[in-house]
Amino acid sequence: MSRLFWWLLTLRVVSIIFCISPLAPLFTNINDGFALSKITSNLPYRADWEVSPPSAEVTEALKQNYSYLGKGAQSYAFASADGHYVLKLFKHQHLKEPFWNHALPQQKRRASAYRKRTKLETLFNSYKIAYEELSQETGVLFAHLNTNDNLSIETTIVDMMGRRHPLDLDKTTFVLQRKATLITKAIQSATPAKAQQIIHRAIETTISRCKKGYIDTDPAFIQNWGVTADGTVIQIDAGRVVKKDNFPLQERVSQETAQLRQWCDKNLIW
Repeated sequence: MSRLFWWLLTLRVVSIIFCISPLAPLFTNINDGFALSKITSNLPYRADWEVSPPSAEVTEALKQNYSYLGKGAQSYAFASADGHYVLKLFKHQHLKEPFWNHALPQQKRRASAYRKRTKLETLFNSYKIAYEELSQETGVLFAHLNTNDNLSIETTIVDMMGRRHPLDLDKTTFVLQRKATLITKAIQSATPAKAQQIIHRAIETTISRCKKGYIDTDPAFIQNWGVTADGTVIQIDAGRVVKKDNFPLQERVSQETAQLRQWCDKNLIW
């Protein structure tokens, strides 16, 4: 047999041994799963995803370096050098069909493609709304949903391992948002009077959004809200905000803030 055959066979055996090794999860999760390939967009241009140009504040903020902060279901988050902003880079590996999808039966393939397309539409439409209609309620300062040549800005991101990566923002889909502390952490570290103020502001902000005709379909309130350095309460995850007409305001606000009330009843003793 050829040397190439034995080389491929050896590589296959090593791969199998690695996969069953107890150390495999360690290597799989290194760098918190982040890779430039996962934030690379090959989406076609969409006119309905175009947004108004960034402000001078945003342009200056994007020129900073950004260091790894964490990840969510939809994006990897990086904090600005001055600590005021968060750059969210969308996880495109979750927004497109996996290569093995073509091996599925046609009906399952179509269903999978529909789910991916719906997820993408909801996510990008929600952040366009957050930027253009709900910037005050969400802290979203800019949403770049199409790759283009409009920004002419290159920033540097630093991953969890300390490696630096130059990033052409024209070729990247992202959201820039004000940095905030998770609402539960902010409440727990505040005085009782300040904590009550945070809770009231969260409810008021929810009311403000709902009055504009937008609801959040994600019930995870305490994971999705935060408090900025100046005390502003914002919805830090706006990925499932949608337009809705003719809904009962009080009932909707009560439904959306139910998790916060439950958490307060369980964790706060004043």
